[in-house]
Amino acid sequence: MMAFGCTLLVGIVVIMGVQVFFRYVLNSSLIWAEEMSRYLLIWITFLFLGIAFQRGEMISLSLLLRRVPRLAQIVLTVFAYGTSIAMLAALVWYGFKFAEVNSLQTLPAFDFIWSIFVGDGSTLDVSSFWLYASVPVGAALLAIHLLIGLIVRIRRLAAGESVFDDEIENESLGTGTR
Repeated sequence: MMAFGCTLLVGIVVIMGVQVFFRYVLNSSLIWAEEMSRYLLIWITFLFLGIAFQRGEMISLSLLLRRVPRLAQIVLTVFAYGTSIAMLAALVWYGFKFAEVNSLQTLPAFDFIWSIFVGDGSTLDVSSFWLYASVPVGAALLAIHLLIGLIVRIRRLAAGESVFDDEIENESLGTGTR
């Protein structure tokens, strides 16, 4: 999955590099480059939210959680994760509805690229549904990661283990205490 993300990121860099060359060397800007890069960036952002969560790269505030008893930690964890999953479920539901409502619009960048290669004035008419679908798809993937994370945290809390990343890291290094 990371290779796919890197490929999309390389795509953005290549497109924008070609755009700079065309604009400043050939004095003929590509009108589709910025738009296509934006589409790729949107998909990268939403597809990799779950992986960012899984790798612990999202912000978390554990100050309160560290100061309450284990049972309260479990309740607060279930509440926080449950609220987030419910919000993401709504985002999936309404995100697909929004994508369907806007599916009659087309993405102009694809038509510009198509006209460059074909040259006969025809269009691809790629629906903007595929751009807007990035939101519910990414939200669904993040919800799955959150559900798995919730199960893992509850199991660790129930077993009396630490769920705080820095404490786990310190324990593995032999420098921390619970």
